Amino acid sequence: MDKLQRLMSQQRSRRITRLRLARPRRGGRRRMSRRAFLALGGVSAAGLVLGGGLVYSRNRLLTSPTFSEYPFTLGVASGEPVHDGYSARVVLWTRLAPDPLNGGGMPPNDVEVRWEISSDESFSNIVQSGAEIAPAQGVHSVHVAPYGLEPVRYYWYRFKAGDEISPVGRTKTAPETGASLSSMSFAFASCSDFQEGYFPVYRAIAEEEDLDVVFHLGDFIYEYGPDPESTRVAETPAPTDLDTYRNTYAEYLLDPDLQAARAVHPWEVIPDDHEVYNNFEGAPEDEDQVVAAALAYWEHMPLRPSASPHAAEGANLLLYRDINYGDLAQFNMLDTRQYRGEPPDPESDNGGDVDTADPEIANDMVGKEQETWLLDRLASSGARWNVIGNQIGMFDYQVGEDVNMMGWDDHGYARDCIMRYLDDFRPSNPVIITGDLHCSWVSDLKAYYPDENSVTVGTEFIGTSITSGLGESYAEKYKAHLEQNPHVRFFDERTGGYVRVDLTPQEWHTEMKLVDTIKDPASPVRTFASFVAEDGQPGAKQV
Repeated sequence: MDKLQRLMSQQRSRRITRLRLARPRRGGRRRMSRRAFLALGGVSAAGLVLGGGLVYSRNRLLTSPTFSEYPFTLGVASGEPVHDGYSARVVLWTRLAPDPLNGGGMPPNDVEVRWEISSDESFSNIVQSGAEIAPAQGVHSVHVAPYGLEPVRYYWYRFKAGDEISPVGRTKTAPETGASLSSMSFAFASCSDFQEGYFPVYRAIAEEEDLDVVFHLGDFIYEYGPDPESTRVAETPAPTDLDTYRNTYAEYLLDPDLQAARAVHPWEVIPDDHEVYNNFEGAPEDEDQVVAAALAYWEHMPLRPSASPHAAEGANLLLYRDINYGDLAQFNMLDTRQYRGEPPDPESDNGGDVDTADPEIANDMVGKEQETWLLDRLASSGARWNVIGNQIGMFDYQVGEDVNMMGWDDHGYARDCIMRYLDDFRPSNPVIITGDLHCSWVSDLKAYYPDENSVTVGTEFIGTSITSGLGESYAEKYKAHLEQNPHVRFFDERTGGYVRVDLTPQEWHTEMKLVDTIKDPASPVRTFASFVAEDGQPGAKQV
């Protein structure tokens, strides 16, 4: 039996081949090969190649399927609005799942799904339509990436399979590259633990009628098993393999407020650690689980087909990317999990001093390739506001030996490379938007933190969690050490919120929002703090 046959046999016995997620070539980390991906999906060597290089099995295609229950239970979504210099495009997503918490309840056949895009909500003017295959090996998820759309306009979309029609989604396209923009608005959020509470935050985001895009900065799911003491107890077990990750995503996506938020606005997403397991940092304890988590994430997100762990040799789950909104804003989305290495060892000769650590080791927060990409994007940007979307706090926070922020503080050399670049080359208005910490922060970014007189080079806004708790001990220790960190302009320990940003060429306006309680899905959401950053003036002021 040759290698491919052995891998296929392993998949049939419901084992996942031991593989690694994609990493930079540097350091000998390997990428997911074509054969490895085929083995993971149980696809034969005589597979069918579809859009984006994905390979699906050549089984009987159902063009007029019938369903035991409504198949569009998980809603619809759109994401990654871009303009390629010729036209606008956006990714449209859905998944067929009449029995969503039990593997989907679909037959082992690929299914034809039709899609339509209209310039109006009543679909009286359909501007594009087509058919896409919902592959059985891809849990019958669909990623459509139509192009040729007009920039900066709303479109409505829907899917059809057999006689069933999906809910209607609304999306908005990006402006032309370099186009002059007078304003834009967006929201960012992170950390939505299903069991800790309901999602009034997602309901509030859905009710924001005028957002151009929503950024989800990680921890879309949590990998915890059912907790009988929680606010709402999960029905799905802790995910450890591809099937259980898929069921976990399905349980989250059944939430009506989350469905509404994904249906109303285009999303830009990036995972953090809980999409795999707590504190995942690119050195997997169980590689099978890591690969399963990566596939399930892509299957349930409105990500472009080329971002998937697809079959082309050398391809990978490529998540860092830039998003341009005319001449007003460039967003650079970082992946700080797949490429992250171990922080310097406190027992080493330099005592774990991350500011003097070996750059070949300490620079592994984003990997050398991604860091080079980021600096290149900043160097070539013509945007007024240069935004870095990031999972974990980049600002420096000294909290003593009893608290570890588990962020860029552990990789000081990597952070300092970016901060010093901002100081040396001064790209226009650098701002970092961040999640993960389950509390709210506003901080000046310093060119070199060990120097208390170092210049301010930008601002970081950290939004609190959607539901995930902080813990009273962390809140107390953060507050106790605020005086040691004069560059921190604001801190609030409360959880259950998101951040709205309104941009003009002259001003960045931030509204930090909180729900009254995550115990009630109908809880109101209120602005509790507002900040302004002015063009050409690093740092933010509370207003």
